[in-house]
Amino acid sequence: RVLQPLGQLIFAAREIGAGNLAHKVQMSNQDEFAVLSEAFNTMSDELSGLFNSLEQRVAARTSELAHQAEQLDLINHVGRFVTLLREQRAHPEAV
Repeated sequence: RVLQPLGQLIFAAREIGAGNLAHKVQMSNQDEFAVLSEAFNTMSDELSGLFNSLEQRVAARTSELAHQAEQLDLINHVGRFVTLLREQRAHPEAV
């Protein structure tokens, strides 16, 4: 009565610890083990939600940074062009 549910919880803890947040613990009885298994399931659902949210935030921030890098590259090119024009105006004989 105790060993099987305990074994299921140990297995679930290992699965969740290994990153398998989709793993669910199924208990048919209504004792303390069932309450604990529901807590495991809730915990893995919350962790999964947090990871998904974090991945979305990282993707959004990565996109923002890529856009900013493109803008900085464009500014750099414009700066080089302006410098070249100034040099040509200062030394027109060099052209």
